Amino acid sequence: MTFRFLIRLVSVLLFLAVAAAVDAYLVEPRLLVTERVTVKIPGLPENLEGFTIGVLSDLHLDLTPTDRVRRAAETLAGLEPDVVVVVGDFSGGVGSSLEGPASFGSPGSSGPNGGSKSPSKSPREIMELIDYVLEPVSGAYGV
Repeated sequence: MTFRFLIRLVSVLLFLAVAAAVDAYLVEPRLLVTERVTVKIPGLPENLEGFTIGVLSDLHLDLTPTDRVRRAAETLAGLEPDVVVVVGDFSGGVGSSLEGPASFGSPGSSGPNGGSKSPSKSPREIMELIDYVLEPVSGAYGV
């Protein structure tokens, strides 16, 4: 291998690393993906035929601006699902819960990255801000 080849290789690898970082931190977090999936369930009771389940996933309520969460919720509501479930990465940080303060920032702060984040609010408060009501469902919470 020549020195010139190594410089090109390092340059390409550096470019790919920067591109991956830009995608991970600037592009992906802003994407709102809506996907329709039809699941065939043998033996499903007839009254449940056509039943739709809306899924909100990876909300990261303590890191995501409230307006983005609201847009996701409104998009899902526009699809008129029969029931909505919130799964995966509801909030981040160790010890996050529905009731406690989010894990980043302090009251009145704009969060670690600035912007219109709501770091001092609990996930429950944020969901209520976007007009979703959380109700207890067998020890957990349901929307």
